Amino acid sequence: MQPHEIHSLQEFMDVLQKLKFQFYHSAKAIDFSYRGVCDSSYPLLPGIFREVELNENAILGKVRAYMAREYEILSRFIKEASAYITNVLREDYLLWMEYAQHFGVPTRLLDFSSNPLVALYFCCKNKPEIDGSVWVLDETRFLHWSCRSEFVVHNSPITKQQIISSIIEEMKGSFDYDPQKLEMKRPVSYIPYYIDHRMVVQSSRFLIWGTDTRSLEEMVSEKEYMVLSTQGIRNDIMNDVRCLFRFKIPSCCKYHILKQLNIFEINEKSLFPGLDGIGRHIADIYRTNADDLIEMF
Repeated sequence: MQPHEIHSLQEFMDVLQKLKFQFYHSAKAIDFSYRGVCDSSYPLLPGIFREVELNENAILGKVRAYMAREYEILSRFIKEASAYITNVLREDYLLWMEYAQHFGVPTRLLDFSSNPLVALYFCCKNKPEIDGSVWVLDETRFLHWSCRSEFVVHNSPITKQQIISSIIEEMKGSFDYDPQKLEMKRPVSYIPYYIDHRMVVQSSRFLIWGTDTRSLEEMVSEKEYMVLSTQGIRNDIMNDVRCLFRFKIPSCCKYHILKQLNIFEINEKSLFPGLDGIGRHIADIYRTNADDLIEMF
């Protein structure tokens, strides 16, 4: 599916407004989540399943080095971080996974945000010479898509918490044969515990992967992408699993979009509370001034 190309903050908001109107929900529903990537070639795939470049011990090329040792990686983080994180139960693997993700450990979680401007900022912030993308996820339709003919279950009702718990059990390798087991193949979305202020200001959400370790765009077929209607027709949500949309931001537009976002205080200082964010924001201000000066000549 070809992404929708935009060139300014205003254009981004205009298209997003049309998208929300056509794929509407009730006022109480959680609607869209967003992920910005600075390189449009980056897949929607958690760190634990990504390929890494190896050039040692006669192993050359890209391999999924982390995937086979996922539980071992998380267990080691729990052991070594327990001296610093004392308020989390040893058995609360999901919360430990969220902490691990927060501190750069590869997990089966993928970061999203409920704030589209946050995603647009992360899309434009780095790699100014490369086109970026902002992915849009329709939460209600995505849940329908996630559960559609993709899990086996003999108990009901099934809640999102039960689905996530089954994914954690699979990750731990603790499932023996159980005719009533729930096996979730596709990712599901959820709102995590906000373990620090950065997650609050970034309006964090997560996708947690099930047993299918492909990227999300590999799992979603072309007919399951949201497409804008030129007539502005609203779409009924009944049996509609079109859940994914993609913006393309050309590299030549990233710098100007960042300047526009800064007007609304979407910058390093606001998204990374603390001295590091303040320092990077001040550096950005003066680097931006230098860039503006160069453009005048």
